[in-house]
Amino acid sequence: MLKNLYCLFILLVLISCSTKGHKKGPVRKETPLSQRERLLKEAKVFYEEEKFDQMLDVSATAFRLDSQNNECRLYYALALLNTSFNDSNVNFNTVTYHLEKVLKTDSNNVEALVGKATVAYYLNDVERTETLLRQAKKSNPRFRKIYQFEGAIYEQKYRLWTGADEERKKFLEIAIQNFQKTVEIDPNFWRGYLTLGKLYFEKNDKTCIQHFNTAVTFQSKNQEVRYWQAYATQFFNDYPTAKKYYRSMAKEFPKFCESFCQMGSIHWEEKAIDSAVYYYEQTLKVDPEHIEAMHNLGMIYEERKDFTNALTHYANVLKIDPKYSLTVERVTALKKRKW
Repeated sequence: MLKNLYCLFILLVLISCSTKGHKKGPVRKETPLSQRERLLKEAKVFYEEEKFDQMLDVSATAFRLDSQNNECRLYYALALLNTSFNDSNVNFNTVTYHLEKVLKTDSNNVEALVGKATVAYYLNDVERTETLLRQAKKSNPRFRKIYQFEGAIYEQKYRLWTGADEERKKFLEIAIQNFQKTVEIDPNFWRGYLTLGKLYFEKNDKTCIQHFNTAVTFQSKNQEVRYWQAYATQFFNDYPTAKKYYRSMAKEFPKFCESFCQMGSIHWEEKAIDSAVYYYEQTLKVDPEHIEAMHNLGMIYEERKDFTNALTHYANVLKIDPKYSLTVERVTALKKRKW
């Protein structure tokens, strides 16, 4: 008993000694200058990550702290610009006003020039857009966002073009050239690799897989990037590798139903019908209204001549989308069938 009390006394003495001389110092209050710099740093990170709502929050606070600071004004304007596409209340005139104020004191500010080009483009002023982009390139030919924006313009032209096919292909090539430039300037720009992958996929060019693989090295936890890697690998018939990717995704993203659905499609293609049924059913457990999985199960039951189950699945599809053409076609064919 005495031994235990002695040990407890020694322990208390040690604790007491260890806390002496370690008093908490006064909490330093953040100065307006340090707060401004911290907020600007956060705004730049959010800008790079394309998290524009968060960027607007911090850049607006920074601008309120120092409305005479050019950098605060610039990032506030860029945040307003990039959130304006989802907010009809934001006036492009406000964005332009702030960008012009920046350019008044720094006429070669490439961020502001690209910002003004973006406004001009969304106001359908093509000539003004091109003039501003030329000016931006003259100011800084190695500024990545110039080529990112220009590439996005030509990608949009490619996707919306309804004229001659040769012209459409030309838009795609120009988009690719611009995004290729983005990753040459910034080899860590993972969105550039992802977009290049998508554009090469449009060309039915297996090079897309290489770009998706590179994007994954930077964004291994990004669901969209991982899915494109797996889907492109599947599309070009490397089923073993695609299945490996989808299995890994199913573990990491169990609520992402497309991993299960595409596994079902691969097994169906490989004639492993029971496995295909299993994965389509797993898809429907995650998303009970997944039309493709539902329709494909109907097709499998039809192939097995289990017409009752086939029609049940087709009926479920048409409850969700009465005009889903693939299912309408199968139901029409089954109705004409002589039982």
